Order: sequence, then structure tokens, then C-alpha cells
Amino acid sequence: MVSAGEVLLGEGAYRRTHVLRWKRGQAPRVVRIAALSSFYLGEMVVPGALAAAAGALYILLIGLCEAMPERMVWVLVLAAPTGLLVAHLVFKAGRDLLKRSPEAPDSAVLAATWAIFHNVALLAGLHWAAEATGETAVIGVPVLPFVVYACVSLVHAVLILTAVSATTEYTAMQERDQALAG
Repeated sequence: MVSAGEVLLGEGAYRRTHVLRWKRGQAPRVVRIAALSSFYLGEMVVPGALAAAAGALYILLIGLCEAMPERMVWVLVLAAPTGLLVAHLVFKAGRDLLKRSPEAPDSAVLAATWAIFHNVALLAGLHWAAEATGETAVIGVPVLPFVVYACVSLVHAVLILTAVSATTEYTAMQERDQALAG
């Protein structure tokens, strides 16, 4: 419940009084957007695990044939463990934000921190591989979708941090209003 302002009740000089009105609150819009987008991005853990397994299998098969796999493949396969961790943390942060659980701010900050770390490292690795070899594709697939997804994930991390700030402010406002109601 959040304060909906005051209303003046009663008539006459001695019967008139100010009464606080209350209404049912809802999460700020940025929190709802961050939480729902966290579900979408967090569900990438399933295709991410399949892609990581396929990449590891590709490196193993190419390694048996004594040919050196592309640097882009190495970068993506080495980024897979932290990518899967980020997807899990982002999904959990979205759930915690929507449930407004006490650990929501901490789990959201953890998810955003890991997402920033992982995606900056991924972009740096992809840049390194492209500069070193001139590759613009991973096994015939253009690198651009990986770069776009990493950038979307970075923007999402900022959105999560904004949602944490909004949640903290919302909680402080509720505590203040409840203290007023006494």
C-alpha cells in the first residue's frame, strides 16, 4: 500500500480533519520492463548451452582432424561458461525483482555486473580475433548477431541497474508512508 494523498473530511471548524488515503501500489514501469526482459534474456541459457556444446564438439572434431579451428570459435566457446552463468543470474534477478524479494537488489546488481564483465570481454575477444585473422564469420555465420546480442545485453544490464535504483526508492517511499500511518 502506498499513500494516495490526503483528503479533507467532515464539516465545521471542529469536525474537519485530514485523512491519509491509501492505494495498492505496483512496481515502477522500469522494474517491470527489466524483469520481463530478464526472463527473455535469461531463457537464452537453453540455446546457449546447446550452442556451447556444439562449439565444443566442433573444436573436438576439428582437433581430431588436425586442423586448427577459427579463433572466433575459440572465443565463443571460451565465453560460453560465463554466458550461461549470466543467463542464469539475469533470469533469477528478473524473478526476484518481480517478487520484490529482499535479495532482489543484490541479485540484480550481481547479474548486471556479470553481464557487463562477460559482454565486454566477449566483444574484446571477438575484436581481437577479427583483427588478428580478418575473420568476419564463425563457421560461415556472420559475427554481427553475436555483437548485436552482446550490445543488447549491455543495455539490459544498465536497465537492471536502473530498476534496482527505482526499487530502492520505491521501498524507501513505502517505508516512509507506513511510518506516517504509524
